[in-house]
Amino acid sequence: MIQYPAGLSLPLQEGYGMSTVDPMRATPMVTGRTRYRVRHSYVPTEVKFSFNFSQDEAGIFEAWYARTLNNGLEWFEISLQTPAGFTAYEAHFKGIYQGPDLTQVKRWRYSAVVQLKARPLIPAPWEQFPEYWLNKNVIDLAMNKEWPEA
Repeated sequence: MIQYPAGLSLPLQEGYGMSTVDPMRATPMVTGRTRYRVRHSYVPTEVKFSFNFSQDEAGIFEAWYARTLNNGLEWFEISLQTPAGFTAYEAHFKGIYQGPDLTQVKRWRYSAVVQLKARPLIPAPWEQFPEYWLNKNVIDLAMNKEWPEA
């Protein structure tokens, strides 16, 4: 799997957002009710974000996009912050990036939309045990702390 270049900064928080394709299809019935069904089980998520690169980073990013990703055709792995946590995701650019726009003397801003191969969800079946998931940091600390001998 192609990796996002290690030396490049991650996306900015400003403008960072996700949208998930609706997996449901609604059909209005003659009776006035609506029938709902699952249209497809593969639900892609799109992530919109911006980068603020130095001049050297911008050069690496553009060359990586053009040569390594074959002008954005290839999938790559990038670590992103999602509601499921900071995790590595397989992503694909949805069209070419926007920019570069000069923001400072030697700083360049790019914006892009990528599609994630998997929907960013917490591991199954943790949604069935919210009290454990919500307190996982406390449980982790309690389980891994070295307790003094009695």
